[in-house]
Amino acid sequence: MKSGFVCGMTVNENNELILADSKGSDRILVYDDNDNYKYQIDTKHRPWDIALIPGKNLGVLTSEQEEVLQFVDFDKKKIFRIVSVKESNQGGVAATNKNIYVGTKGNITILDLEGRFIRSMKFQNEKVAPWFISLDKTGNIFYTTTKLLGCIRSDGAEVYTYSTPDNDNLWKLAVDNHGYVYVAVNKKGIYRLKPDGTFMDIVVNDERISFVLGICFNNKFTKMVLSQGHMVSVFNQK
Repeated sequence: MKSGFVCGMTVNENNELILADSKGSDRILVYDDNDNYKYQIDTKHRPWDIALIPGKNLGVLTSEQEEVLQFVDFDKKKIFRIVSVKESNQGGVAATNKNIYVGTKGNITILDLEGRFIRSMKFQNEKVAPWFISLDKTGNIFYTTTKLLGCIRSDGAEVYTYSTPDNDNLWKLAVDNHGYVYVAVNKKGIYRLKPDGTFMDIVVNDERISFVLGICFNNKFTKMVLSQGHMVSVFNQK
């Protein structure tokens, strides 16, 4: 499966793979459960990360360059709302059926489903935005910056932080249904952390796919989808 350049990626309730393509055409690409291309949606601003709003056929995208959040309607196949979110460029995004979580400089900003500001949660590094965000089923919030993976509770209390022994760059992350965290580590593959934040193992370290930027799972967590930027690969999850 080839694309333009993908960091942001997710899977919807029908196990369709949704990719945020941020180089060249500035678009969302949608593939079915058998990895067949279905359609694309043009975006107004170059996308960075993408999340779906549960129970609705809607999504939200942060931008690589602009401080905006784009709302996408997958039924109408178009961007239908754009809201300004200060310092959100290259910030991660995640969503529940009540809130949207956006990585902004020094914070995770919480919005309602219309994009209206609710509150911000500060985290350790005030100079950078969490550039990818994921949620688990208990409400914990996980994020990565260039060197740090963090887990915080919904009230903002820190659960743990993790950096690799070599202080490698970190990219997108995903949490499985058992609370294990998978993070793309620059040129080293996918690291898996236990629910307490300690290192468990390297689940993908094939030299051919060592430069991984994006990761997500299908709904049953039987497939792992990895992006190397210009190439997306699907693996059976063990």
